[in-house]
This record gives sequence, structure tokens and C-alpha cells, in this order.
Amino acid sequence: MESGLTTRCSPTFFLETIQKAKLKKKHIRAIEKTPFGHFLKVKGGHIEATLVSSLANKYCKVRNSFLIGKRYMEFSAADVSNIMGLPFEGSHLVVGRCKNIPDFVVNHFHGKAPNRKDITRKLRRLVRKDGDMDTITKLVILMVFVCILFPQANYGIPLTLYRYIDDLNGLKEYAWGEALHRHIILQLSRKKAKNNGYFTGCALAMTVKRGIFTSALSLSLRPSDTDRLLPNASNMRNIGIFICLLVLCKLVRYFQLKRGIFTFALSHSHRPSDTDRFLANSFKVVFSVLTSVLGVFT
Repeated sequence: MESGLTTRCSPTFFLETIQKAKLKKKHIRAIEKTPFGHFLKVKGGHIEATLVSSLANKYCKVRNSFLIGKRYMEFSAADVSNIMGLPFEGSHLVVGRCKNIPDFVVNHFHGKAPNRKDITRKLRRLVRKDGDMDTITKLVILMVFVCILFPQANYGIPLTLYRYIDDLNGLKEYAWGEALHRHIILQLSRKKAKNNGYFTGCALAMTVKRGIFTSALSLSLRPSDTDRLLPNASNMRNIGIFICLLVLCKLVRYFQLKRGIFTFALSHSHRPSDTDRFLANSFKVVFSVLTSVLGVFT
């Protein structure tokens, strides 16, 4: 068993649940009208406990940044909003416990706060019986919360979140990205310098790969949202190729073809033997650099 902070954040479980529930087109259309519709296209992936622990240890509360190598990488609410494709501006959200049991829990789960398994069973049963559309939409949103955005150690979610799903039309009025960022920062502050236990937050939003934040490489979110922070893999590859073409164009300006051999355009004072050796070494270096660049973006 791998050591580190265990996370209940599991896009894979969410994806499997949605696939097995066999949502109909009318359900999908209703969910897509909410701020969480794009999570229906999430890609599964394993989040390593050692990576979560490492990030927690490298978080600097004063700078609100992660120390990656020798650089501090800011982790702002705007970053989280763009990474996860959630609204950044809007009404304030309260994420935490509440004294009273939410009405949704009373009406659908007999007053007992449900866990991930309870929500999954309820969702499948309602879809199979073609139950109430709004209730199915709310259950899918709860699955987004419990599997991706606000997972808890007990496979539940903070009780205050139930009050917001009662009004599906009003979900877009809230700053979900800011609330998610605030929740992650709270968990990072609690778990810093600990190597075991549970990270009860969205580990996916802070996953680091190759020194940059990339939930965009793990999620198929809306391009307009994810591209603000980080292009997807295919775009990165295209950018790499484009950079290489620019470098080659620059090289053409420095080298010209004359009498069947390359001569350095900026200096004609070299002897042919020196020039040939210089060009050969230059092309070796350029080739190595281009290969490295293409390797980074593929």
C-alpha cells in the first residue's frame, strides 16, 4: 500500500457510476444546464497518495503557492476556477457543517447523511424507474461533489452543500471556483507536514505534472475554460511544432546555399574546413534542442 495522504477524490468512480446509471439524453441536457455539466466528460485517473503528500508539504500559506523545484507557483482561486471550469465570481458559498439536517437528506435519505454508495444506489434506481428529472439532476451534482470537488474521508460531502442544490436555476449565481479553492487551502493548511491520513478536498485541482498545474491534461473540460490556464495535450504538441518551425525559419536567415555548400551568412572569414566543422557542430546542437522541445510537448 502506497504511503501518503489518502484522497477520496476519484474521477474514475464518478465516470463508472455515470456510465452504469445509463443516463438518458434528457437527463444529460438538464445536467448540462448547471455549472457542473462538463464533468460528465471527465476522464478517469489515479491520484497517487505520495503526490498529494508531497504537494501538501510544499505548500506555503504565506505565499499561497507551491514550492516546485526552486520556484513558487501561485495557486489562486482564479487558477482553480479555470482548471475545473467553475464560476469564479458570484455569491459566497459556505462549505462545512450545519446544525440542521438538510431537507434533501430528510426527503430522500430518511434524515441520514448519505455516503457515495447511497447516492449511487439512489441515482441508478431513479434513472431505471424514470423518476423525477430534478431529483436525478441533483443526485448527479452530488456525485460530482462526493467524487471530485468536495470528497470527505467518510465518502460524504459537507452538509451545507445540500442547501444550494435545492434551486437548480440558482446554482450559476455562486462562486464555486472560489469556494473550492478556499476548501482546498483549508485542507492544505491542516495536512501540511503530515505523511498519512486523509486529504478531504479536491486533490485533482492541485495535481502537478512536469512542474505545471494540469488538471487540464486529466479532464476533458470545456476548451474555453481550460485553455485560459493551460492548453490541452494536442494544443501543446502543436505549439511545440510551431516553435520548432520558427527556429528553423530563423536558421534559414543565418545560413544560405551557395555553390552547393552551406556558408555562414554572418561571417565569411572562416576557412572552408573551419566553416564545415562549425556548421556540423551547430546542426548537431540545433537538432538536439529541437528534439528536446518536441519531447516536452508530446
